[in-house]
Amino acid sequence: MKRLKWYQRFRSIQSSMTFAFVCVISLTIAVSSTISFYFVRLSARDSAVAYTEQIISQINQNIEYYVKEMDNVSSVLTRSLM
Repeated sequence: MKRLKWYQRFRSIQSSMTFAFVCVISLTIAVSSTISFYFVRLSARDSAVAYTEQIISQINQNIEYYVKEMDNVSSVLTRSLM
């Protein structure tokens, strides 16, 4: 039996066009998926960095408020003891 090359298996123009269409669509989907994944990954990273900076800022504000309140409490206690 004679071995056929992969492109010789398509005898009709319809099967050749179908194969070409499937290849073009598959390539388009693969490229689109890769590009989309890249941009989603960058967006997720940027969002995570922004949220982390926001949380750190909020924690700093909370610590400063706590220290000021402790200072106020110590001032009140010092005055009341004198």
